Amino acid sequence: MSDDEEYEEEEVENEEEEEDNKSVKSAASSAPEPLKYKRSLSTRTDTVDESNLNEAEKAMIASKKRHDDDEAIKIQEYEARRRNEREKEEEELRILKEKQEQRRIQREEEEREQAERRMQEEERRRVEEEERKARIEEERKKKEDAIKKRQQLMGAQFVPSAAGAGGRNFVIPEKKDKGDKFGNIVQAKQEMGLTIKQQDDAKQTFLATLVKALTSVISQEMT
Repeated sequence: MSDDEEYEEEEVENEEEEEDNKSVKSAASSAPEPLKYKRSLSTRTDTVDESNLNEAEKAMIASKKRHDDDEAIKIQEYEARRRNEREKEEEELRILKEKQEQRRIQREEEEREQAERRMQEEERRRVEEEERKARIEEERKKKEDAIKKRQQLMGAQFVPSAAGAGGRNFVIPEKKDKGDKFGNIVQAKQEMGLTIKQQDDAKQTFLATLVKALTSVISQEMT
């Protein structure tokens, strides 16, 4: 091989070396810090004086350099992938934490709304129970008042009388029919001819009739 051909080959190899060094430097600039243990390619090759080497040795050195460059590029690519994976994992973790926080806030809001609904329901039931008790008490008072009024009405029908031979007398309420407007007078004249025992029997019969009628009315009002 002539000197010109050797010179041209060296020029081509130098250009390839510069391109490879640029690629390695570019990859190294984007790689993470853990690559400090690697030596630069130029450091390994600059210590070799290629002027005293034959073609085979130069070829071996060039092959080794390309191999080292390929390994360095693979390492750089691996580190870049790992960095991207870590960034992706961190992003997924951040999104997961955000979703968890959103679910926590939503769960607290739902629990607060449920507690508020329970309070409203309890308040509604309490008001309904108080209203129900008030209605029952009002109905009870009305029935008691009705019973008292009827008892007073029943007691007013009988007036103690000082007349008679030591016996009790009572006044029959005035009848409403026009044909019986003199019924009380006739009945009073009839009672004047009755004995004390007969008068007591008549009063008992009349009282039993009134009690039965009042009991029936009260029972109907209670139902």
